[in-house]
Amino acid sequence: MKPKTRVFSTGKFVLFFLISGLFPVSLAAQAVMTNLRVNTSDYTEVQLDGAGKLHAFYGSNVYAIWQGKTSGTESDIYFAGSADGGQSFSAEAKIYTGEVTALHVWPSLAVSQNGNIYIAWVAVTDDEGSEKYNIWFTRSVDGGSTFSDPLVLTAGGSCVLPAIAAYGQYVYILYVDASNYPQADYYFLRSDDNGDSFGSAVQANDLPCAGTVKFEGLTNITTDGSGNLYMVWVDGRRSEGNGDIFISKSTDNGVSFSADVMVNDVNESRANSVQYLPSVAADASNVYVSFTDMSLGDEWTDNRVYIAKSVDGGSSFSTESLFNGHNYTAKYHDLTISPDGSLLAAVCTFIEPNWGVWLYRSADGGTSYSSPLALSDVLDKNYSDVRIISKTDQEIQALWKDDREGADDNNIYFTKTDLSLGRTFLELEDSYSIYPNPATGKFTIIIPYECDESEISIYNFAGLQVYKKRFGNTSKIDIQADIPPGNYFVKVNTSHGSQTLKLVKK
Repeated sequence: MKPKTRVFSTGKFVLFFLISGLFPVSLAAQAVMTNLRVNTSDYTEVQLDGAGKLHAFYGSNVYAIWQGKTSGTESDIYFAGSADGGQSFSAEAKIYTGEVTALHVWPSLAVSQNGNIYIAWVAVTDDEGSEKYNIWFTRSVDGGSTFSDPLVLTAGGSCVLPAIAAYGQYVYILYVDASNYPQADYYFLRSDDNGDSFGSAVQANDLPCAGTVKFEGLTNITTDGSGNLYMVWVDGRRSEGNGDIFISKSTDNGVSFSADVMVNDVNESRANSVQYLPSVAADASNVYVSFTDMSLGDEWTDNRVYIAKSVDGGSSFSTESLFNGHNYTAKYHDLTISPDGSLLAAVCTFIEPNWGVWLYRSADGGTSYSSPLALSDVLDKNYSDVRIISKTDQEIQALWKDDREGADDNNIYFTKTDLSLGRTFLELEDSYSIYPNPATGKFTIIIPYECDESEISIYNFAGLQVYKKRFGNTSKIDIQADIPPGNYFVKVNTSHGSQTLKLVKK
């Protein structure tokens, strides 16, 4: 595979700075990094609607991909890289600039332990007036500076929505055969030589599709720390099911797979509703699968996120339940697991009083979750297609799309939990806390030790101080602040140091 297209070079970086004048210096060290727009170009349409992950890290490098349309008939896959941990990104470039005329859609990205970058996507070509959808693949062995000429991995003409994963020398791709649309069957491709070549496709679902499924985010794939491979998909083997969530596992690098296991419970009253957009995360014997369910109806507002857990490596699953009991409209979501085994979940939804991209953490296997942390620093917009990955126990990276720059102007945004604190919200919420949060009037700050003196300052999102008061010898501080509804930073200064928390005022 010959390197061809030059894409990523550190010399072309567009530098990104936190403007110190926007917030006091002490507030620059927030639990979440100020959101960074990744794409520098404007598109007629920008999409993050592929399957699997759309960003990844290797050392201090972060890579992101997306689909951008520059006209009604031109669509390409774009790549941008960061060499400073996501503080800034290079100007994006197309991963393919060859002569074949095609629409390029539905990308998926993975990075192996040796730093190779792998991308699978769908190229839509014209074959004598008939559109052909096939899976293309490229890789970079130099950190995104160049990408190889693509391999065309399928020839059927109805192959869509690939999800890609990598572990060691192995590259895995799960994709959809849509030749009987709106029915879907699933096929698996495997490379054991770092993407130099792929074996023949094998069918992943062990019973054929008999019913229709919703064609959106049909596949997902991941590996755990031991290299075990997990594939999930929206299965149509039950003709009346409208899409069940199934999983299969390989413990031998994709040579063979377990029998397919149904994740959602067919005995639930809502079992025949539309279920789609699966996400999967795995660690040792724990496997988590979340998905979107439309048991309430056919409208967008009827979407809800459910989650199910396996404690036996994916052989069986508990009955799914509403994610964290959150019974409000939620469609886009993603899961990951941190190195310490904590489950992280991101959801695009409404947490009173605002819409946003919210992050939850569970340290007890999904039994309980932290209070939500807003990843989006601009709230009450349209958010979609969120993806999260965990670099360390303390750093969670997120990528999503929103329209903060205008209802008809969607762009790609990146953030991560901010290590400049030396501690993250994951640790911080176990010590300093605010309740109730959101608050309507009075709220209470809990400090994990007695302090001779504390100073509480509240800042709005524009960095303006709206409240300041000193308190003596206490670890529990009741605040009655006459501030308008909105989102605030609460800075707590004590003799032990300072911490900054987030507050929502209703």
